[in-house]
Amino acid sequence: MNLIKCTISNKEKLYLNAEKITAIYKAELPPTRSIVVVENQYFHVTETVVEILAMIGENKGCES
Repeated sequence: MNLIKCTISNKEKLYLNAEKITAIYKAELPPTRSIVVVENQYFHVTETVVEILAMIGENKGCES
């Protein structure tokens, strides 16, 4: 399972399954920079869309 580590606005870490992400939106209200959709649940995170895509890309190269 490919997990990516994101940060919620209160600095809490959130581990999301990269394979189950169905959408990533750019958020308009700081400190939330992105909204990541995993199995119809919406997570407001402080990483940018580009950073999240980079994390997913790094995970695709790893064998768990």
